[in-house]
Amino acid sequence: MKRIIVIGSSGAGKTTLARELAAKLDIPHVELDSLYHQANWRPASPEDFLASVRAATKNDSWILCGNYYSRIGQEIWPRADTIVWCNYSFKRVFWQLLRRTLRRSVRRTELWNGNRERLSALFTKDSIILWMLQNWKKQKTRYEEMFLRPTVSATLIQLRNPKQKQKFLENIDK
Repeated sequence: MKRIIVIGSSGAGKTTLARELAAKLDIPHVELDSLYHQANWRPASPEDFLASVRAATKNDSWILCGNYYSRIGQEIWPRADTIVWCNYSFKRVFWQLLRRTLRRSVRRTELWNGNRERLSALFTKDSIILWMLQNWKKQKTRYEEMFLRPTVSATLIQLRNPKQKQKFLENIDK
């Protein structure tokens, strides 16, 4: 495992898993949201985003986390040797995301490029909670289809709960 993409719903724990993998394997980790969300939550242009991802994956080893298949999948996914899907239940993901969002909002945690989550936006059209509620099933269906009919030669790993994640991490050798 040298070129890894970690995917899953918002709140599933992609970034946490990617950080743990990066530490264990001594491989650089890039959170795709940090490349996509510019200051004031402005999205990077498709060209700039792809250029940033290309730069992040120019070396032989990398870990990406995020769900940007429609923007980078055709070019980057074929280069991955491993794709890890955090496929947790709706209930688990919802509560993890709600707790994380509340914690970040209250603490005013900077995410990327000066952006912060706000309590006032919790259930607005810009809310990550609302986005997850609207997209969880669509995303799950898309990834299920991709795992049933793989279009990449990468090893596909599906983690359905934190116990599987922990066992996966414990069984990794550098």
